[in-house]
Amino acid sequence: MLGLTIFTLLAVAILWVGYTFFKYISAIPKELGAALIAAAATTIVATLTIMIGRYFERKKELDALYRDKKTEIYDEFLKEFFSIFFNTAEIKGIGVKPCIVIYERYSQIKF
Repeated sequence: MLGLTIFTLLAVAILWVGYTFFKYISAIPKELGAALIAAAATTIVATLTIMIGRYFERKKELDALYRDKKTEIYDEFLKEFFSIFFNTAEIKGIGVKPCIVIYERYSQIKF
């Protein structure tokens, strides 16, 4: 409920600022109004460009961090996986079976 109230107040504030701005623009000479609109549009577009760029940059950094973590976990998994299957021939002679289920449960906790 609080979020809806904040959203509504923000929308009303944006509409009020827009209404006041265009009311002011209509009262001044056209040359000055055109310059104000161009300046406002330039400022808004530059700000949005920087905000969107930083958002995607942060997202890319987080993806790289998670990729590094997952690479370590996959590397450990493959080492254990291949050690189990390459040592199976030696272990079969003794009668001991490798338990990959326990390792899978352990690796799922890491994810």
